[in-house]
Amino acid sequence: MAKKILIVEDEGVVALDLQDRLEQQGYEVVGIADTAKEAIRLSAKNSPDLVLMDIVIKGDRDGIDTARQIYDLFKIPVVFLTAYADEKTLARAKKSHPHGYIVKPFNVTTLRSNIEMALHRHDVDQALEKCYSTTLSSIGDAVISFDHEGKIRYMNAMAEALTGYKSKEALKRKISTIMLLSNPNMDEGKLIDPIDLLDHEQFLSLPNGFEIRTKFDLYIPVAINIIPINNKAEAEAGIVIFSDKREHLVQERQAKMAEKLFDNSVEGIVLTDKELNILQVNKTFTEVTGYDANEVMGQNPSFLQSGQHDRDFYNDMWSTLKRSGMWQGQIYNKRKNGEIYAEWLSIYGIKNKNGDLINYIGLFSDLTEKHMTQEHIHRLAHYDALTGLPNRLLFMERLRQSIISARRKDMPIALFFIDLDGFKKINDTLGHDAGDLLLQEVATRLGKYMRESDTVSRLGGDEFTVIIEGYNQISDLITVVKKILKELSSPVQIGERKVYVTASIGISTYPTDGDNIQDLVKNADTAMYAAKDKGKNRYEFYDYEMNRKNLERLTLESCIHRAYEQQQFMIHYQPKIDMRDGSVCGAEALIRWNHSQEVGYVPPEHFIPLAEETGMIIPIGEWLIRKVCEDMNSWRDQGQPLFPMSINLSAIQFRDKNLIKIIDTILRQTNIDPKYIDMELTEGMLMDDVQTSIAMMNQLKALGLSLSIDDFGTGYSSLKYLKQFPIDTLKIDKSFIDGVPNDSSDCAIVKTVIELAHNLNMSLVAEGIEKPEQADFLVANGCAVAQGFLYSKAVDAERFLIYLEDAPYQ
Repeated sequence: MAKKILIVEDEGVVALDLQDRLEQQGYEVVGIADTAKEAIRLSAKNSPDLVLMDIVIKGDRDGIDTARQIYDLFKIPVVFLTAYADEKTLARAKKSHPHGYIVKPFNVTTLRSNIEMALHRHDVDQALEKCYSTTLSSIGDAVISFDHEGKIRYMNAMAEALTGYKSKEALKRKISTIMLLSNPNMDEGKLIDPIDLLDHEQFLSLPNGFEIRTKFDLYIPVAINIIPINNKAEAEAGIVIFSDKREHLVQERQAKMAEKLFDNSVEGIVLTDKELNILQVNKTFTEVTGYDANEVMGQNPSFLQSGQHDRDFYNDMWSTLKRSGMWQGQIYNKRKNGEIYAEWLSIYGIKNKNGDLINYIGLFSDLTEKHMTQEHIHRLAHYDALTGLPNRLLFMERLRQSIISARRKDMPIALFFIDLDGFKKINDTLGHDAGDLLLQEVATRLGKYMRESDTVSRLGGDEFTVIIEGYNQISDLITVVKKILKELSSPVQIGERKVYVTASIGISTYPTDGDNIQDLVKNADTAMYAAKDKGKNRYEFYDYEMNRKNLERLTLESCIHRAYEQQQFMIHYQPKIDMRDGSVCGAEALIRWNHSQEVGYVPPEHFIPLAEETGMIIPIGEWLIRKVCEDMNSWRDQGQPLFPMSINLSAIQFRDKNLIKIIDTILRQTNIDPKYIDMELTEGMLMDDVQTSIAMMNQLKALGLSLSIDDFGTGYSSLKYLKQFPIDTLKIDKSFIDGVPNDSSDCAIVKTVIELAHNLNMSLVAEGIEKPEQADFLVANGCAVAQGFLYSKAVDAERFLIYLEDAPYQ
């Protein structure tokens, strides 16, 4: 029979990979846990032969504490799988009775050899412990052993009889809570902890006459010996050996204790004669079944049968009972009110001294509450509480099973990775309650077009997945995904509001895009981001090119952090020219990055969005403002007059609560007059939250800065708000200038922008001037200032200084 193994690992993908390896080696994986609580629950439920334990797991207890508790509770051997091999960790691990310690990474051979050695060692330990227990059980005296903390590790049957405590309830409790001693010849009435008598010489000097106090407050005179074990490498710190000095009362006391145990047992108890006529039942029997004792006396217990088991079940039960003297298992019985319930039943045959059967005794526990608890725990562990859909853990298991089935049946699988577009804005604007209602509606809609064999899951946040098994052709998937997109794009009624949400869906297929969980999920996720990049509210199938771009993006993200730390960014300056006389009237500062070692020259449109996503735009933007001010100071020191300098702000910087403080500090430290700094903003960032934008612009103006709208006309600004914005300058975008003066539409747009700026008392700057005829057209229509290749490309600070020395200044 395959050995059963429980995996305790907080990384789901790692755990599933380990499960595949173990099953390939012939082991049976009976569960995967990521917390101490779940590990203990699965150990109790599945009784694994071995636990593979990661040291770092979720929750407030790590793997070492969990291993110690599992071994103490169930005597299940534990092998650690961990990346930690430091002395401190090893020292802690040793105290948890481990049967192995494997340092990651490891190969299958190492894993298998460690598992087999651990199982062998456990078998040897169990044999020795059985021998130890058998030896102590066979002697006539009572024996209790305890460890250095005074906790009981073993007590034999005679100790149970004398103290009144069962070994099961006494283990791991302080010995002083199980047995206390008194001696009338010492301090009368004072109870003595056996641990206090570990000094053997002192114990031998004490007078005789010890009594023990039992569970039922009886005092029994005993002959007692306490033997200390001083070798700290051993588990026990002492052994107490004692015997009843009034042997003729032992049977009477045992009978009284048995009666109390019978009456007060938490288990239901039925005693019958050998013909199965009920002789006695306890209080718990009545509470569980609903039958009073006088109703069942003399009856055969078969009247409790529920009809859930066939004749073969009962034949096997009695065959086992007669052969081995006992039977135990789960059985369904019926209460007096007709309710069927599950119970765990143990039946024992009782024989007299001659070996003749005289009675049967049955002990049972009601499993109803336990089953309900297990179902509830399973529900909490595997299903999303908000939507009722399978959660990430169950999704990973379903996908694993789908792959196994697909491999066996040679059929394809499709994985949809779904991310809602615009959910964050709805959640932030209308509140989390509205967001929760929206997610519940999305879950309902996703299930409309799914078959029973398909799985819809919620991974968390606004991310959902769909596993589709056994489709015929790609067109089938396209039909389904189009229905999903259409269904999700319909308005959702939340209270008195209608809200709109769309989705971006990435699709990967088995086996084309991956033959394992990790690759299928990763590639579907990559395809989903490709759908977002292409405008959202669409689907994309995964292809290799996506992965290449993803790797490039990861490389770039790593490099951008290093570029900032190593000061690899530089600033180029492009002059602004008064086209009427060719004089320099300002400039724009533009950030550049030339990473020649790994990725070469990186265009701003590639690394600026990435810097915004990673949050690096904040420190990079602060560096840029400071460097511009330092360059302006340097030029001033070399005899050049100051002139207005434009600096671009990203949307992330514009929303940063520390922006005003950062700019003010830099201007003060570099002694630059704020009137020489112009902050360029885009229409999109201003329209995202108009009132907040106006408040921030007013704060920038209060510092003495001027403000420009960059690329005017390419965004979606409203003229209603434009007149409210404290803007000084409009910059006409290059896309409109390119068609001037030959394209009548571009000419009309440019003239309109110029007229609008004049009417609103705003300055104008035209971008991207490359031809003299463009300059002539702009000047003739009232726009005097421009920048572009016609005058100068953006150049570094040193070459810009040379340009200034040769150019006239207005």
